Amino acid sequence: MAKFKLTDIHKLILSAAATRPDGNLLPPPEGLGELSEMLRTSYGELLQHKFAMEVETGDQTQVWRIGEGKTFGLIITDKGKAAAGEVQPPTAKPVKKIDMVLDMLRREQGATLAELIDATGWLPHTTRAALTGLRKKGHILEKATRDGATCYATMAVA
Repeated sequence: MAKFKLTDIHKLILSAAATRPDGNLLPPPEGLGELSEMLRTSYGELLQHKFAMEVETGDQTQVWRIGEGKTFGLIITDKGKAAAGEVQPPTAKPVKKIDMVLDMLRREQGATLAELIDATGWLPHTTRAALTGLRKKGHILEKATRDGATCYATMAVA
C-alpha cells in the first residue's frame, strides 16, 4: 500500500486546527467554504490515517457526524500536530478552485463531475471546461466508471 500523502487541503485543515485552542478541525478553515462532500472525504482521510480523532461535541458548528444519539466532532491528534508543524502556517490567500479540482483528481478514486461541481460551485459546462483546460496544460486525465457515473483522475503531467 502506498504511503498516504497529505494534500494542500489536508495541510490547510490541520494548520487551522493546530492554531485553535481546542484543536477542532471544524468548522472548515476560511476559504474552503461549507462542509461539502469533497471536504467530508478529506476529513475522513485525516481520521482514517490518525491525523484526527472523533470526540463528542455539543457545538453544532463542530459536528462531523451524528450517531448513537450523540453528535461527534473532530480534533487534531499529536500526529496531526506534528504534520501541521511541518507545514507553513496558512496564509490569507484563498484556495484556488482549480487546485481543489486537482487535489480531487489525484485521489485514488478520482472524482465524478457531480463531486467536482459540488466542491467548486461551478456549473457543469464550466467544470468540463476546467477539465479541458487541465488537459491543455499537460495533465493526463483518465476516465473510468464508478457507480454508473464517469469518474476522472490524473496521475501525472505530460
